[in-house]
Amino acid sequence: DCIVIGHVAGFVYQKNHSFVIKILKSLQKTNLKFKIFFVGIGEELEKIKINVNEFNLSNNVVFLNQRNDVQDLMQLFDILILPSHFEGFGFVVIEAQCSGLPCLVSNGVPQEVKVTDLVHFLSLKDPEEWSRYIIKYGCLNRSDRSKDVAKAGFDIKENIKKIEKLYIDIVNCN
Repeated sequence: DCIVIGHVAGFVYQKNHSFVIKILKSLQKTNLKFKIFFVGIGEELEKIKINVNEFNLSNNVVFLNQRNDVQDLMQLFDILILPSHFEGFGFVVIEAQCSGLPCLVSNGVPQEVKVTDLVHFLSLKDPEEWSRYIIKYGCLNRSDRSKDVAKAGFDIKENIKKIEKLYIDIVNCN
């Protein structure tokens, strides 16, 4: 009976967990029922735990540490947020799209992660805007979008074939 938010990222400056706390404070004002699952570990974890307690968010937050079942957790989430200051790529957004999960990401995430209409880019200026988007997109019906993601070039089987061919070509040139 609540919106389940996922945030899969190491607890480091780049991933901007302090902005996530601002989003949660904004959501708290709306009286929306929500839970957020933080998946990851890192040097800022304790600081974020302190912030969660400080702002009375403990009932809304679950810390799951590092996991190797993220693909299963994606089925639990209603929406994924990634308000990173910057990203090398953001593979978690690709994974989320496969399972039909709406994604809110910052402008610090490369545009190339948007391979479906499920990805929405937002600035880091306004946590209230993120809250509005969570409310808007956090209740969508989901469907498997893995074929769409594969068509965009993210099919592991096809990529393995390409790499195998590359290695064979290199070996045959020598």
